[in-house]
Amino acid sequence: MRAKQFNFFIGSIDSPGALPTFQHVRELVNTLANPKLNSLTISGPYQVAALIPLGAAYVFVNDRNINSIEKAAGRKIAVLDFDKAQAQIVQKLGAQPVASDITNFAGKFNNGQVDIIAAPAIIYRPLELYRGLGDKGGIFRFPLLQVTA
Repeated sequence: MRAKQFNFFIGSIDSPGALPTFQHVRELVNTLANPKLNSLTISGPYQVAALIPLGAAYVFVNDRNINSIEKAAGRKIAVLDFDKAQAQIVQKLGAQPVASDITNFAGKFNNGQVDIIAAPAIIYRPLELYRGLGDKGGIFRFPLLQVTA
């Protein structure tokens, strides 16, 4: 998502639904390794040198009754402050976007400042997301997107 400011093509990889499974990520990485696509990795003075898969991101909710898009209406959702599209999507859902970044979104969830976050499963333990889930929370089994670096 951060790459979008430097290269829109590569920056679109982390779009929700773009890569539903890790197999799709594998195919994309193999495809991008083709020298014929080098021109797509260059934008102005920048070139993407590598793509590192970080795993699937899932929706975490502090109340498992939030089990549909309609039930997210009125809830606070952490969105990355640099990605204006996220805030617009959340507003269209009828929810309230809360500007966050990678250093504070988990804390906001764990402290109840936001009701919903999307995050890679790999950070569940290190960022103690079980605190935000509490006894009533839940994690959607459907991956929202595949996170890459």
